[in-house]
Amino acid sequence: MSVKQLPEGTWYYRFQYVKRSYRKEGFRTKREAEEAVIVKKAEVQRTETYSPGYDDRLKLKDLADIFYKEYVLPYKRSWKGDRAMIRILKDFFGDKRIKDITPRDVDAFRQYVPETVKGKSKPKSSLSTVNRYHAELKAIINWGKKKRLYQGENPAWGVAMAKVEKARVRFLYPDEEKRLTPIVAKASRLWPFYVMGPHTGM
Repeated sequence: MSVKQLPEGTWYYRFQYVKRSYRKEGFRTKREAEEAVIVKKAEVQRTETYSPGYDDRLKLKDLADIFYKEYVLPYKRSWKGDRAMIRILKDFFGDKRIKDITPRDVDAFRQYVPETVKGKSKPKSSLSTVNRYHAELKAIINWGKKKRLYQGENPAWGVAMAKVEKARVRFLYPDEEKRLTPIVAKASRLWPFYVMGPHTGM
């Protein structure tokens, strides 16, 4: 029997599902406790069926570590870039649970990035860099949803990316190629890539 009475007269329920125990006290009557346990069992079974690993207490920093270990390292060559972005994400969001993150928090994160991450030639990072950090946040939470570690909304989707001008297409003209070719020819590592570019239209 999952419903029992305590010495002082109140009732409580206790049951176990998939190696996890659930208990709640403070019910005035046995019937009240029985009704509550029915509702709770249905809720637990529905959640476990939909998402066996789901935990609404999951913190972003913990999901980011799982994402890095199980997805970034095995499948991405740019793991160093992801590692740097994840470090900044963890510093900003700290112990915050994913379900507690709001679009306003994401806005604040976008403002935090240029103040924290330096650009290659500027004291602040560019809008493109901010967009990459934003995209990393989206990717981590979406991956968690796909793996059924998290089933709530992705707050990063509620914030628009900044519009960034596309880089201008630059052509290498014949007279420029004549001047550049003998210089690049001295660089043995660069030479094969240089030759391939003009001759393939890349």
